[in-house]
Amino acid sequence: MSCQRVKKKLSAYMDGALQPEDQKEIKNHLDNCQDCADELKNLQVVWEALDILPQAERTPYFYTRLKARIESSSRNGKPVWKKQLWVPFAFAAAMFAGLFLGQSVGKGINGNGSKQEILGESYTEDELLDAFNDFPSSSMGNVYLDIVVSE
Repeated sequence: MSCQRVKKKLSAYMDGALQPEDQKEIKNHLDNCQDCADELKNLQVVWEALDILPQAERTPYFYTRLKARIESSSRNGKPVWKKQLWVPFAFAAAMFAGLFLGQSVGKGINGNGSKQEILGESYTEDELLDAFNDFPSSSMGNVYLDIVVSE
């Protein structure tokens, strides 16, 4: 038996849930394969650690109530997953609207030398953008530009 098949059946092996011939075959493999034997030891450690945890309290009629909720969900029209399907579509629509709005607003700044009117004065795109290039000589922006330009 291959290591891959043995590792898949280790949990069932520990529980004694395998056919006797499979149980013997895995036992022989574990005696000859240190990798799989280590995997079994690791699995046993995990199960022992889980045994330390307190058992969850079983509530009466849990599965009956769960089944009833699932059935009532499907009887009330659309299943739950279809009710939540609108969220991605709403997000996509909002993104599309934002892109369209941004493109519409940004059409004026397209580099064609067109003039924009702001507070009654007419400016070209270059004039508008040049407003961001003037730094006072003592400002951090000017010092940064001096460092970048000098390198």
